[in-house]
Amino acid sequence: MMTFTDWDIVRNLLLAARWTVLPVADCLFSAARW
Repeated sequence: MMTFTDWDIVRNLLLAARWTVLPVADCLFSAARW
């Protein structure tokens, strides 16, 4: 089983990945639209 610290690390990584990928995907999407 995973400990709470493991879950915290995974959750932080997921949050960081989401806030990193979303703006990039948004820029690519808007750029592809033009």
